[in-house]
Amino acid sequence: MIPFEVRTNVCDGLATVAVAGDLDCATAPRLRATLEGMAPGQNVVVDLSGTDFLDCAGVGVLLSSQRRLRQLGGDLVVGSPRSAVLRVLDITGVLGVITVAGAES
Repeated sequence: MIPFEVRTNVCDGLATVAVAGDLDCATAPRLRATLEGMAPGQNVVVDLSGTDFLDCAGVGVLLSSQRRLRQLGGDLVVGSPRSAVLRVLDITGVLGVITVAGAES
């Protein structure tokens, strides 16, 4: 199992939040805290290329964070999800709400 890690890099006004490890009820609060710390108007890419598992807690963090960022003039995009994570996003209806870029085929 990959240890859970959240890394943030801000470059030219775009924040990339790279998540490694399972994004579940035990780890989702760490991602939430990171995303809640984003500046108003910040555009964020949550890079899920290092994530093999996503549960409803992780989905909830993505949706609530996107809503909050949009209210503050920014946005959230999910980047590079692996196929298993993309399937969860599809089944839960998130693909109709959050933009996904660079999905694994």
